[in-house]
Amino acid sequence: MCTTPSTPDRLYSVRELQELGYGSKNTIRRRIAEGVVPALMVANTVKIRETDLKYLAVPINADQATA
Repeated sequence: MCTTPSTPDRLYSVRELQELGYGSKNTIRRRIAEGVVPALMVANTVKIRETDLKYLAVPINADQATA
């Protein structure tokens, strides 16, 4: 049986996520500390999987979108 290895998730640093507009470094670190966003330690650097970026996004309703 032949299995195809899955493509690993891209890992982002807190700084990269800040530069991409996911919030300030403090906000991202706080959400990790609160357990809202899963994170990994890689070589003494906090990393967030690409598939976990959804936890940094906050949904809005239609009223907020037009404000």
